[in-house]
Amino acid sequence: PHTMKNPPEKSAGYTAVTIIAAIILSVVIGMLVGAVTCVGTMVGGATVAQRDADVQFDKDSPLGQIEQWSQDVEKAGKELEAAQQTGDADAQAAAMQQMMGAALGGGAAVTSLSTERIKPFLPETLAGLPRTDLSVARNEAMGLQITEGSAVYSNEEGRSVNLQITDAGSASGLLALASWSGVESEKETATGYEKTYRDGEQMIHEQWDREAGAGEYTVIVGNRFTVQLNGAASDIDELKDAMGEIDLRALAALKDEGVQAKR
Repeated sequence: PHTMKNPPEKSAGYTAVTIIAAIILSVVIGMLVGAVTCVGTMVGGATVAQRDADVQFDKDSPLGQIEQWSQDVEKAGKELEAAQQTGDADAQAAAMQQMMGAALGGGAAVTSLSTERIKPFLPETLAGLPRTDLSVARNEAMGLQITEGSAVYSNEEGRSVNLQITDAGSASGLLALASWSGVESEKETATGYEKTYRDGEQMIHEQWDREAGAGEYTVIVGNRFTVQLNGAASDIDELKDAMGEIDLRALAALKDEGVQAKR
């Protein structure tokens, strides 16, 4: 209200949109710049053609997916504005949840897995180490749910490996957006490296520090779950082998659980 002089009743909706835009702006701008500079060619796997001054995207391409996402957010934003005009607090809360679900959940509200559903993916032993600490919690804010499970595996010699599994729930659309954009990167340092890449249907991030003898290996499963291992190891392959002890296929099978149909 102080900066843009907008009506106070619209502040909640504008704030939500601003937060969402800050999260995804860099990805969207990168893809839109590609579309503008490469009209009539292939952009990010999308067939782009100019017809009557309109750019059309294949609905199954990365740009097509983002276009559909923007339409869902626009629709939810209009519904939020209409709810605010009614003065009905319950209607406003429901519309806000739908708005956040559209932006972060890929157009659908998602109920994250219960803590009991996450626990089986945190085994009692991992990489030859016993589990010495366990924590699982489901958190909710503004109608958005995220479930996190973490475990520590350690021995008396001081070796320790940490496992964290996160069900992005209502924010799973952000993981899908990263997948659509085909984000990949690689960076070398004097003591190690860091890279993000795709392996089949999965997006993977790995980081290794030779001096510290420690690293991080993260897999995005089903565009909804993140499974991260970090800690001391002889090399990155040791963390990869430990990841192989977790039933990622069974976790991926849960990707549609709790997903509500788009409105």
